[in-house]
Amino acid sequence: MPPNPAQAALASALLDARSSMRDDLTKEGFAKRAGLGRNTVERIFKGIQVPTRSQVHAIARACNVNPASFDKLYEDAQRSRIVAGIQTTPEPRETDGSSESLVIQYHDNTEAFYTAATAAARAAKEQIRVTYIRQHPPTRYASLAARNYFAAVLDWAESAALPSGPGGETAVPASRSVRRIIGLPIGADGKLGREFLSWLRAHNEEAREIPAYEANVLEWTAGVDWINMALIDDSVTFLTFSGMGAQQLKGLSSASRRFLTPYAEFFERVWQHTTALDDYLRNKDEIT
Repeated sequence: MPPNPAQAALASALLDARSSMRDDLTKEGFAKRAGLGRNTVERIFKGIQVPTRSQVHAIARACNVNPASFDKLYEDAQRSRIVAGIQTTPEPRETDGSSESLVIQYHDNTEAFYTAATAAARAAKEQIRVTYIRQHPPTRYASLAARNYFAAVLDWAESAALPSGPGGETAVPASRSVRRIIGLPIGADGKLGREFLSWLRAHNEEAREIPAYEANVLEWTAGVDWINMALIDDSVTFLTFSGMGAQQLKGLSSASRRFLTPYAEFFERVWQHTTALDDYLRNKDEIT
């Protein structure tokens, strides 16, 4: 479905702001400056994807343009989608959140955490941002709930690829993106974890044909699991903490937008210093 006039106007204005810049940045370089995925930025510029307000502001800042100057175009685009019968809700304007009550839900074991995270991922509307920074690949863990969660994230991204036309081409509907930061453990000897690297290669083959899914790699030398997160749209945050045992895990979640914001900002900063999974593996193959 082609973008409606309001959606096209927003895409055109953002693209004009990018085109007016005089720099040598590649598409990927600009996307990193904006803290967004390259495919996400391209879909926004083409009018295929209606961005969230935060994505509009990120692109504006990357273009050295006042983000507020795009607010009316953004709201017009969202309003036009509602009039057209597309189920979406305009994002509220940013507030300081001073009157918001923070509700935290604790998940005391692996099953409880991943069951809740799976339900949230399946209910996502626009985007999922996740990290996986652990010492072992997901295949090492025995929990069925954990496996269901990892599968649900990929399934949600894959369901964005809809057949269009007799040629079997696929298109990504507006507002559907998964980005994952994968921490690749590096041993004290400076060598890559062989088991983890093997999983990375298999995962790349599994996910490379899913347009809405982007996985980037961060080499991780700390020797311990990190605090991992799953950010669902711009409202729900899941944080997970590894336990003393290899299969133990606890976590918490909150449906507070204010709570999510600093984690989303942190995710975007880290994303800028990661490497696309396909590129990372290609470089490793060339070295070896």
